[in-house]
Amino acid sequence: MEQKIEWQVMGWMLGLPILLVGLINTFWGNDMVFGLTIALGAFVYIPPGYAYWLKKTKIKLPVALKLVMFAVFIWVVLGVGELPEKVDMMLADLR
Repeated sequence: MEQKIEWQVMGWMLGLPILLVGLINTFWGNDMVFGLTIALGAFVYIPPGYAYWLKKTKIKLPVALKLVMFAVFIWVVLGVGELPEKVDMMLADLR
């Protein structure tokens, strides 16, 4: 089943930031499992990842559920994941 281009663009726009935040939490955080969980959750949004999900599970996720999941990811990453502190650590390591 082919998605419309608008939904694909939205998937990339929602998925890439979550993936990047997950990678930041994986490599510069104190909880690698948390970061990997966030990064894997991003693949529900990225079109190739979602196509793989559909192929393996045959479960289509409604857009409303994806938006709620996105809000939860952002809330968890900013609150529990302490994203601003991890970005500061990452930038300090890269200097």
